[in-house]
Amino acid sequence: MSESPRQMSKFTNNKALVELMNKLQVATPGKLSNIHRKKEKDDKGRPLPSSMIGINLVDYSGKTSIFVQENISPSQLRELYNEAIMKRKDYSFSGNGQKIFGNPDQNGYCITRSIYIVRQGSYMSGGRVITKNYPWTIKIQNGRGIKEVNQKTGGTSIKSGSFILEKEATINLSDGDFFTLVDEAISYLTAWELYHAYSFTQAHEKAIKEFDERQRTFTK
Repeated sequence: MSESPRQMSKFTNNKALVELMNKLQVATPGKLSNIHRKKEKDDKGRPLPSSMIGINLVDYSGKTSIFVQENISPSQLRELYNEAIMKRKDYSFSGNGQKIFGNPDQNGYCITRSIYIVRQGSYMSGGRVITKNYPWTIKIQNGRGIKEVNQKTGGTSIKSGSFILEKEATINLSDGDFFTLVDEAISYLTAWELYHAYSFTQAHEKAIKEFDERQRTFTK
């Protein structure tokens, strides 16, 4: 896989490759006080891409390489960074679970993805505690499922029992390799936020003042 300027960091071994990708998007000033775009729509009501970090995972241990992908939010990247520092014995990423999105195909199935990131520091074998050299596991599954809409909240989820797995890839990392992977991505995320902070904040503060002025005029 050729390197892209969107690549924030990567790790590779003799079985697999994982790379974190820049899918960051600046929010529209005057919407919310958050520099990262989230759940915005354009003038025609179409969803705009949210600010994300892509995770590409390639398993090339077999005859045919398997490519899978998923996204996490900037906040979730920071969660992983903090866990890489803490090195807790057992940890399960809060973003675990299946996500379903997009329009259904002719059979009613939508794109479904899931990511599992865990740290298992040790395990028992023959009555002994064995410390793992590669405690971090990243697994991504890509497939299809039927979308269900919660009538109360409007949220979507995958219908129980409808998931069809199409591709799956896994990579195991040491503490040092996992820390480097997320640390390099965090460094770029921080630089990106600083780069956009001034222009976004300036425009957003102007929007806040205009909003407050309209509110005062309305309540007079």
